[in-house]
Amino acid sequence: MPSTSTNGTYGQELVPHTKIMTSSEDDSLGMEDSGNYRCLKFLSSEFGVPSLPCLATMESYFADCDDTDQRHPQSQAIQQHTKAGSYERRFSTLMNENFRMTGDLESYMYLTQLMQSEALGYAYRVWRRKWGGEGREETSGILVWQLNDCWPVTSWAVCDYHLRCKPAYYAIAREMKTVTVGIQREVQKNRVNDRPRPFYEYGAFQSVSATIDVWASNLALSSEEVELELFAFDLKSDWTYKETRRLVLPPNASIDVLTGHPCPHGPISPGGMQVPHPSCSVAIGAFIRDREGRLLSQHIDWPQPYKFLRPCDPQVTVVLDGERLVVRVLAPVKGLVLSVPGGEDDVIWSDNCLDVVPDHPYEVTVKGLRGRAIYAAYLGRERALPLALSS
Repeated sequence: MPSTSTNGTYGQELVPHTKIMTSSEDDSLGMEDSGNYRCLKFLSSEFGVPSLPCLATMESYFADCDDTDQRHPQSQAIQQHTKAGSYERRFSTLMNENFRMTGDLESYMYLTQLMQSEALGYAYRVWRRKWGGEGREETSGILVWQLNDCWPVTSWAVCDYHLRCKPAYYAIAREMKTVTVGIQREVQKNRVNDRPRPFYEYGAFQSVSATIDVWASNLALSSEEVELELFAFDLKSDWTYKETRRLVLPPNASIDVLTGHPCPHGPISPGGMQVPHPSCSVAIGAFIRDREGRLLSQHIDWPQPYKFLRPCDPQVTVVLDGERLVVRVLAPVKGLVLSVPGGEDDVIWSDNCLDVVPDHPYEVTVKGLRGRAIYAAYLGRERALPLALSS
């Protein structure tokens, strides 16, 4: 398998019927399209999206400088610890298109890590969809760049220099489960444009409709009987939608469940067409459970770009029972990152950077807590604050 994104020709020699695609040929990636990566239809070449490390790792940046003067995203200390070429231009394209701008270092760190997590999770999810079973194996592998760092730095790593896991680490882990589910949204505009397909438009272009694809993947060597639940909810009202269906997932393959399906949404205002389309405030969850009702996988698709979301207080509650932590919310929350200040090296999370919705509690395992407070940050409140624990 080629080890860098410049080895596409070698990949074509191995699999002569593949096509080398640049991101400019496929604008369906939305926020996940960095404009710099090449991929093969069968052999996925090296790819990645950078992010800052956690605050504890960045503390070493400021050891020999004026803390107050350097603790912002465009400081000399941050630049010294960012070795990617033209990083500010590359960051600004993704960050400004998708998130609200900020000069606060902790908020900026969170948003870069969420960006990386979303990008890598998306890539694994959609490429795994292309493993369609015998005769339809359009993608058969992914090599992510990179695993860890050789010094404290802003980079493509999913674990930093101290092996502290970034949210992207958990996004990849979720997409590598035996059974997974995915959703992809496409927004139809009133005229041809070069904007990412998942983006809703509020300016010169208008969003007139939206469709979703839903798929499931089973990498076990035997078929799996599951229940798929689709749950949609409007972020601006109390409208919800739910449907369930039984599926038999074939072994070692991904299958499409819905393709080009109208995106669920609440009632359209009297008078016909509503612009932007009412699905612009609708998030959609897909949940797969086994025959015993155990959750195998979930994916929440949010309207993009995220900068236009107006998250309300999710009223997060957490119940700790030994090492078992159950997270519940009263309103949807995007990118819930749990942390323990001072516990970056000895508190181990089974999952993190969570999307949680009402009536669907999320369970994680936490080891090494030893009575310390858990902090939480999420999209809309990027600076971490302590959570109240129940037992």
